Amino acid sequence: MAIKQSTLIKLHGYVAVFLLPIIGLYALTGALYIMGINGDTQESVFTQSNLADSPATEEHARSVADAVLIENGLSPISSLSDDFPVAGGGFRWRSMGRDIVLSEAGGKSVNVSVTTKNTYRQLVEILKDHAGVIFSALGIVLGAAMLMFVITGALM
Repeated sequence: MAIKQSTLIKLHGYVAVFLLPIIGLYALTGALYIMGINGDTQESVFTQSNLADSPATEEHARSVADAVLIENGLSPISSLSDDFPVAGGGFRWRSMGRDIVLSEAGGKSVNVSVTTKNTYRQLVEILKDHAGVIFSALGIVLGAAMLMFVITGALM
């Protein structure tokens, strides 16, 4: 079964209309990132003292960090955040909007460091594939759509 050229032209046009803004955004943030413009962050550190015991598991660390965040008027750690080990002990959760690090402060105290990212920095996080599973999946869809764009362009 042969595909009509007019159908390919329409498909190519529709794909181009939807991909152009996304490709432009990736190109712009990528170029600025290469030039060293990474966006701004703001860091806040909160200390929690008098813990019954130091957090040893990710679940316990998350509950302690959530309590510290809520106590200081911030939202708890997102369920979409990726968790990473921290060199020297501690726990780290990364999401598109902020990074949270829980580290021991000595004795039965912990520090919870919250790094909040501005809008441009969040776009850079998408570019670097640090924005979570949803944006990783969208990146794969974008790659597949770009491949289809090239194939339909070559067949015309």
